[in-house]
Amino acid sequence: MPCCQLMARARRLKIRADITTHGTVNVLLADKGAEASNSGNILIYGSSGDTGDDRSAITRANGEDTVVHNKAGADITLFSNQTPEFINGINIYPERWYTHTLYAMLATQGGSVVNDKGATVHLQGAGAYGVSASVGTALNEGDIYLDGFIPTLDDENNIISTDYWQPTYLYLTSSAMVAGSSDIGYGDATAINTGTITVNNAGFGMMALSGGTAVNQGTITLTADEGVTGEENQLVGMAALNGGTVVNDTTGTINIDADYGQAFLSDSNSYIINNGAINLNGSPMDENDPHMGSMPTDKIWIRSLPGSGDSDSQTSEAGFFTTGALANYGNETLNGDLDVSGWLYNEAGATLTVNGDMAINNAGNMENHGTMHADTITTYHSLFNRADGSLTTDLLTLNGDITLFNEGSFTGSIAGTSYTQEVVNTGNMTVAEDGKSLINGSFAFYNQEGATLTNSGSAVEGGENTIINMTRTSSSIAQVNSGTITATNGYSAITTANASNSPMWIWNTETGVINGINPDAPLINLSRGYSFGNEGTINVQGDNAVAISGGTSSYIIDLVNSGTINVGTEQGQIDGTNGTGLIGIKGNGNATTINNTADGVINVYANDSYAFGGQSKTIINNGEVNLLCDTGCGIYAPGTTGTQDDHNGTADIVIPDAIVAPTQGDIPAPPADPNAPQMLSNYIVGTNADGSSGTLKANNLMIGDDVKVNTGFTAGTAETTVVVDNAFTGSNIQGADNITSTSVVWNAQGSTDGDGNVDITMTKNAYADVATESSVSDVAQALDAGIPTMSCTTA
Repeated sequence: MPCCQLMARARRLKIRADITTHGTVNVLLADKGAEASNSGNILIYGSSGDTGDDRSAITRANGEDTVVHNKAGADITLFSNQTPEFINGINIYPERWYTHTLYAMLATQGGSVVNDKGATVHLQGAGAYGVSASVGTALNEGDIYLDGFIPTLDDENNIISTDYWQPTYLYLTSSAMVAGSSDIGYGDATAINTGTITVNNAGFGMMALSGGTAVNQGTITLTADEGVTGEENQLVGMAALNGGTVVNDTTGTINIDADYGQAFLSDSNSYIINNGAINLNGSPMDENDPHMGSMPTDKIWIRSLPGSGDSDSQTSEAGFFTTGALANYGNETLNGDLDVSGWLYNEAGATLTVNGDMAINNAGNMENHGTMHADTITTYHSLFNRADGSLTTDLLTLNGDITLFNEGSFTGSIAGTSYTQEVVNTGNMTVAEDGKSLINGSFAFYNQEGATLTNSGSAVEGGENTIINMTRTSSSIAQVNSGTITATNGYSAITTANASNSPMWIWNTETGVINGINPDAPLINLSRGYSFGNEGTINVQGDNAVAISGGTSSYIIDLVNSGTINVGTEQGQIDGTNGTGLIGIKGNGNATTINNTADGVINVYANDSYAFGGQSKTIINNGEVNLLCDTGCGIYAPGTTGTQDDHNGTADIVIPDAIVAPTQGDIPAPPADPNAPQMLSNYIVGTNADGSSGTLKANNLMIGDDVKVNTGFTAGTAETTVVVDNAFTGSNIQGADNITSTSVVWNAQGSTDGDGNVDITMTKNAYADVATESSVSDVAQALDAGIPTMSCTTA
C-alpha cells in the first residue's frame, strides 16, 4: 500500500496491513497518551540516493503514557545502504547530530515502545537501530536480528553483497537496542531486553549512551558468517558509551559464537555491570578471557538513597557510582569514592557523608539543602549549596565553565582550574586548614551583600595564607566583594599573581567590608595586572600591616579609595591591639596612581602609621585623611615617592561599575521522598459500645485536622475517661495532635505510644462547661449531678 505517516493522538490506532517503502519514512507516530500497534509487516529500504536530512523513526511513541507495540506475528525490517553523516542536532534522536540514521521503534519525551513476544525486528546496514529510547522506555520481549554490514541490493531487492563500514565514532555503530543520547542532558531512558537479540558480523546488541541504562534479562548472541574476520569493538554484546550504563542482569546471557566477538565495551565515563552469564562457543567463559572486552566495574551501583527517617551505610573498596536523578532525605554514609552521573540532591534535614572522593562527572549535578561531607569533590557542572545547606570538604575542584553557588555554609578549600569558572557566595564560607586558601586558582569571584568569607586556621611558613588566591598569570580576572571578608591569624584577604599588562579591576563595593587582623602580608596584596577600587570599608590592624598594596610593575595600576579605610581601629586604639608601622595604601610601581577621592576617608588610629606609602607615579588626595593616633602618625610614610596632588584640582579617577554575578537558571525538581507522609482527611474513628474501635493501618501517614473520633463507646460505659487503643498503627505516623471529637461533650487527645502507634484518650467535659445558653444551664447542671435527663425535662 502507499505509505504515509499515521498518527494516533489520545486514541488507539492499529496497523494490520503490510507496508513497503523505498526511502526513509516515519510510518507510525503515537502522541499525547495514545496507544498504537503494528500487526503487519513494515519493510523499509533506505536508499543511498536519499540526500539531506533523512533520519527517521519508523514507529515512535512521543510523550508520557504513550506506547507503541509491535505485536506478536508482526515484523519491522530496515535495510540501509547509507552511512551516518554529521548534519545538525535534533534532540529526540539518540544519535543527535547524524542523518542517514534509522530507528525501527523509538520512544521520545517519556513514551514507551515494546517489541512484543512473538514479534520481530530485522536490521541490515549502518546507522540502523532497533528498539530504542532517547527519553522513555524501550522493551524487547520478542526477537531482534541485526547485521551491521552494508548491503548491496539487486533490482529485486535481494542482497548480492555486503561490506563493513567502520564508524567514525563507536556510538554510531548499529545496535539492536539503544537507550539515551549521544549528548549530555538529552537522554533519560531505559532499554530492557527479556527476549532474544542476535547480532551477526557487526554491531552492538544493546547500547547505553548519556542518560541511558540498558539491561539484558534475556539472551544476546553474537555470530559471524563463515570466512568473515573482524576487529576489536566490531561485534559487541553490550556497549556503554558517552556516560551510559549497561547491566547484564542475573537472568541475562551473552553468547559469543564469533572469534572476534566481545561481551562488553565501555569508555572511561561509562559503566558495565555483569551479574549474568557469558558463554564462549557454548561454554562458560572465564572472566579474564580477552573476549570479555571492557571489564565490568566492581563499583557498587547506588540505585536509591534513604527516605526521611531512614539511615543507610555502605562500604566498597572499589567505590560507588550513580546514574540518573537521586535524592537523599535521610542519612547515608558511603565509605569509598563516589562517581555521580545525573542529579544528586541532598534534601533539607538529610545527611550525606562520603568518606572518600566524590566526582561529579560531565553528566552530573548536585544540589545540597542538608548536611554534606566528602573528603574531596571534583565537579564538571555547576554546584548549588542552598541556604539551609552545609557543605564540608577538604578540596572542591571546579572544572570548565561552571559556577559554585553557595547560599549556605561552606567549609574547606576551592580550586579553580579555568578562567571561565565563577564562585557566587551569598552565604558563609570558611577555610579551616592552616595555610590553605579558601579559593585558589583561576576564577571570577562574587561575595555578595550579606555574605561572609573567613579563615579559622593560621598562616604557616610556605602556605598560601590568604582567603582568595588568584594564581592566573596569562590574563587578569575581575573579583567583586559586596559582603564581608575577615582575615585573621596572619592571613591576607586577597592575593593575586602577576597577570595581564592591562589591569582588571577588583572591587570592594559600598556594602563591602574587608577586615584584616595581623596579616603577615598586605591585606589586599596585588601583583601586576590589577587595579583596586574601594567604595566600602577596609579595616586593618597589626604591626607593619598594609591595607592595600599595588603590584610591582611599570604598567598602569590605579589604587582608588572612595570609601573608608581605617588604619588601625578606634577599638584597637582603646585596647592596644592596633600595632605600629601600618600603611593605608601602598604603591609599588612608577606608573601606579593612588587616589583618595573626594568621597574617600582614611582614618589613621594606629601610632607611627600612615595613610600613603611606597613608590607611585602620583598620589591624588581629594578626600579626608584623619590623623587620630596618639603619636607619630602622618599622611605619607617615610620614603614615599610620587607626585603629591593634595586638593589641587586634580580630577579623581572614576571607579567603573562592578561586574554582575551570573544567574542560576532553573533546577529540575528532585525525586519524591519515598517516606513522604500521605495526608489523611475526612476520616472518623468509629467506636463501639463494647469498647472496640476501627483501626487504620498505614505507614508514612499525616493525620489531618479534620480527622475525628465518634462517641459510640458511651452506650456501654459511664466512665468520664476512655482510651481508644491503636486507632492508627504503622510507622512514621504524624499529626496525632490534630485528632478531635465529633461531640463537644468529649475531648479527644491523640498520642503516639512506644511502638509508633496512635492511641486516643477521650475525656468527658462538664455539661455546664459546654452549655452556651442560659436557658439550658439548669439542665446541664442536673446532668452533671447525675439526674436523669427525662426528670430534668419534666421538671
